[in-house]
Amino acid sequence: MSGVCSFYEADSSSPPAVSLPPGLIPTHKASIMMFLERVYGIEDQATFFRILEDAILPDLRAATTLDIQVNASENDMALALNRYIGSCVLPILTNYSHFFSDADHASALLDSTLNTVYRLSKCQSLTKGQMDAVSNFLISFTNQLRPPMMTKLLRKLTHDVPVLNENTVIPLRVLTSYYERCGRYYSVGGWGSYGSATEEEKRLTMMLFTGIFDALAQRSYDPELFSKALPCLSAIGCALSPDYSLSNHDDHWLQDSSEDFNGSYNPQPVDTGRIKLNQNYDVTINRFAEHFHDCWAIKKIDQGWVFGTNYDDERKTHPKLKPYHLLDEESKSKYMSPIKENLKVMLYWGWSLEQDQARLQANRESMRRRMSKDGAHHGYSPKPFDLRNMTLTREIQALAERLAENSHDLWAKTKKQELEEIGGGVHPQLVPYDTLTDKEKRKVRDHAQELLKFLQFQGYRLNSSSDTDINQQRRKSGSRPSKDKNSDGVGVSATEKRFAYSLLEKLLGYFDNASSNLMETRPSSRFSRRGSYSTASEDVKFFAKVVLPFVKKYYHAHKDYFVGKAGSSTSSSLASVKEKEMTASLFCKLAATLRTKITAFGHDVNISVRCLQVLVKAVDARSVVKNSPEMVRASLLPFFNNAADDLAQVVDNLNKGRFSHVKGTITRGATSLDYVHMVLLPVLSSMFDHLGAHNFGPDLIVGDAQLACYRILNSLYCLGTSNNVIINRDTILSELSRHRPALGECLSSFASCFPVAFLEPERNKFNRNSLMYGIEEEKLAEHSLEAQGNLRKWVD
Repeated sequence: MSGVCSFYEADSSSPPAVSLPPGLIPTHKASIMMFLERVYGIEDQATFFRILEDAILPDLRAATTLDIQVNASENDMALALNRYIGSCVLPILTNYSHFFSDADHASALLDSTLNTVYRLSKCQSLTKGQMDAVSNFLISFTNQLRPPMMTKLLRKLTHDVPVLNENTVIPLRVLTSYYERCGRYYSVGGWGSYGSATEEEKRLTMMLFTGIFDALAQRSYDPELFSKALPCLSAIGCALSPDYSLSNHDDHWLQDSSEDFNGSYNPQPVDTGRIKLNQNYDVTINRFAEHFHDCWAIKKIDQGWVFGTNYDDERKTHPKLKPYHLLDEESKSKYMSPIKENLKVMLYWGWSLEQDQARLQANRESMRRRMSKDGAHHGYSPKPFDLRNMTLTREIQALAERLAENSHDLWAKTKKQELEEIGGGVHPQLVPYDTLTDKEKRKVRDHAQELLKFLQFQGYRLNSSSDTDINQQRRKSGSRPSKDKNSDGVGVSATEKRFAYSLLEKLLGYFDNASSNLMETRPSSRFSRRGSYSTASEDVKFFAKVVLPFVKKYYHAHKDYFVGKAGSSTSSSLASVKEKEMTASLFCKLAATLRTKITAFGHDVNISVRCLQVLVKAVDARSVVKNSPEMVRASLLPFFNNAADDLAQVVDNLNKGRFSHVKGTITRGATSLDYVHMVLLPVLSSMFDHLGAHNFGPDLIVGDAQLACYRILNSLYCLGTSNNVIINRDTILSELSRHRPALGECLSSFASCFPVAFLEPERNKFNRNSLMYGIEEEKLAEHSLEAQGNLRKWVD
């Protein structure tokens, strides 16, 4: 390990440390930055990025380090640095955030800035104003980035955000802004020139949604935190395509994090103590060590350096500018130790290294060595292999980045132990790998990439364990049908893997729990002095404050997914029959609960009604009637009958002068005018509009449901035409007059979807959709007793 750390920390090409004068204090820096910005301004992107990399990023990193390593709340320098960053640096970065757009050439700098500022947001010593400055900058910054550049941050947020405490407010705001802006990027069709999200990006999005949703369900209600988490949850849920299926992928490395949520950096390199290298690798290790030494030497010689017994920066003499085999064992170990460590890490991650001699011979014949000037000692003229034209696949490049990060963690762990042994201290690079600048990453990154190129040059084939598993699964299932292709098969079907399916299962579970708890509340004791009154449970609060608003936004965003036609252009992403049934079940359960315990909802009645209005517009009535007639009888038909009964009871109470019942003075419930005006009329209007728009009336409003709709029509007409001759109470008449437009709207919606000419009943016997069509005595038995009585009246 010491060899790896020595190689990383003190490359032989670096001059010894020089004693530099101390930098400006934060107060001086603030004056200089404001003078630069206000007097000269920042006119171009190149100048802005140079200031960011050379002047701002080191200070941002220093602030995060001081917050963790020392007690920042009692350290004057740490507090001054926070004030400088919060009042000067971050506002300037926010004002010039437009420079971050179209900056693909500086992606490494943007990535380092993003991760450093996010780490800054975890600092405990920041004031509220400074936290707001961090939040505003992150939102402005991420609004300029291409969606793929957020992947690394999303990996971190899958760990940090589900904690849901006061420190997650900034990540929640950033995620809300990001997914509202880039929602189409995660949809089926993609987002213009940005294309579509990768499998990993969608998987991280689903992990974020699940983590936030489950965390909200498990914690007690906090109004401020829930108000920040709900928009984030809705933005993520509406962005992710409902038919996305979570694939089986090896994500164990995504779960590893070397940083605590509070921002403390605890390097966790791979433990390779149990990994043993085969002796067959020794030759390759020695060859690469010599090759890498020659690469370093040729750069030094081209810069004018020569061999010398002592290191001299002015004369450009270096004692290691000699052939590799003449180096001492300690110098050789600095080259060989990181090579061995990287090979062990690759084996630990499941990569296989298989050498192909034919491929090695072909590479040797085609590859030439690089030439340089003579080193003027030992006849040393370094000739490394020219691997510059070798390309790495995207997967191998990702592996090189992971190897570089592990090398940095390995160095950081040892450096941290060394500092602790001498009583503590701070090192400028003792920070997570992704917060380093591109220059600081270059050393370990170049070493990892050169190693992988050299392995391929030596004829090695690099294969990951995930690729091997996929190939084996394809060979095993080559002649057998996949379970994903048939939802009736044994095991988990493709439909059950969908994001929408798993979400609907969760929502139905929360609906059932909340419904049972709502039934136990006793609102009559709300203002009594007895101890029998029980407050709403956490399930009910979560249901009312999170589930209902989220359902409203989710179904509003993905309505076409649930009611789309098979022949439409979006037929590749339509809901399954089961998902459509679950949607209808959600609507019926919420409507039944609201009708039974409307008083228990309190101020949440309005959001419940809006949720019902959106839900009903996502019900594919034709599909439900065709594939689930038992659901129609058990859920949808009771909804129509209950609505007809409630309206008929209200009309009856009005005619009989039972105004205390109508106003809800005695029994506040489904037979009151409040329930009719607040719940029934808006929901029925939305339902009838939806049925008419999609021509679902002939499918759903038939049989007993049609009879219930006749009763609804009669009651609505009676309520709309009531006058002072029938009702002699001014307050009731005033309320009816105020809601008469809503009654008229509901009746017009009814007329648009009803499949029968209800104004010309004598013609209904010729209408196949009518109850009167072909009516005969022997067919009356097919209907309910109430329907039989009404039909006999109509026949007579």
